[in-house]
Amino acid sequence: VVFIDVRKEKDFFLAHIPGAKQVWRDDIQSKEYPYGGMAADRETISALFSKLGVESKSQVLLYDAKGGCDAARLWWLLKSYGHEKAALLNGGIQAWEMEGNALEEGLSAENTPSAFAFTKEENRGMWIGVEALLDEMSSGDVLLLDTRTLEEFSGEKQKDGASLAGTIPGSVHYDWGNAVQMSSSWLLKSEADLRHDLEALGVTPDKNIVTFCHTGVRSAHTTFVLRELLHYPNVRNYDGSWTEWSYLLKHDSLGVPLRVGLSVASPRP
Repeated sequence: VVFIDVRKEKDFFLAHIPGAKQVWRDDIQSKEYPYGGMAADRETISALFSKLGVESKSQVLLYDAKGGCDAARLWWLLKSYGHEKAALLNGGIQAWEMEGNALEEGLSAENTPSAFAFTKEENRGMWIGVEALLDEMSSGDVLLLDTRTLEEFSGEKQKDGASLAGTIPGSVHYDWGNAVQMSSSWLLKSEADLRHDLEALGVTPDKNIVTFCHTGVRSAHTTFVLRELLHYPNVRNYDGSWTEWSYLLKHDSLGVPLRVGLSVASPRP
């Protein structure tokens, strides 16, 4: 088992799971777009894991201190690119410490480079790009799930990196953090509670679901919840998410209107 700590280096330095290797968002993002947040390609992730000394056969256990959203983004990439042995540590570093497990501080020990390679073929079953999304929206056969905050969804707040405020037309709102017990254990809620909350919004297993957020990080967590915990068969994460959509919309590259305002929404507790 290899622990991967998906936090900034300064946070990792203060405390981390013994032996963990540190990765941050910048390490797994592409620099080839005029907007940020797009996923790095398969070769980049393979080179990163080789540099970290992760073996192709390793069970990768990912964690963070945000309820799992940053860890879920890397989980989604690994699964999509062909490393099946990837999982999230439920509750992250908070739950680890609450259960009395040891932490250490300082930088990682020097890594011995490996020859990491993805052992399975690339699988884009949990992935969708903007062209495919537009096609499915035109046919009406898609449920768009906006996993950002209510303020972002309504257009009240525009995060750095977005070109406009608002949401994709027809989206349903579900704050990704509703799935995590952030005020107590940091563990994921029970399957029954998760299913109840999502089905109340019309997010049911029979739907063709596309999740999105600001840059596909929080929505990767909701993809994990729907696919891995609730076993919904048709769930994909929109990689570019609102950062790409708003950029293309501002530059008249989409041919769809900006939607600002509320639809069915669940307040975050």
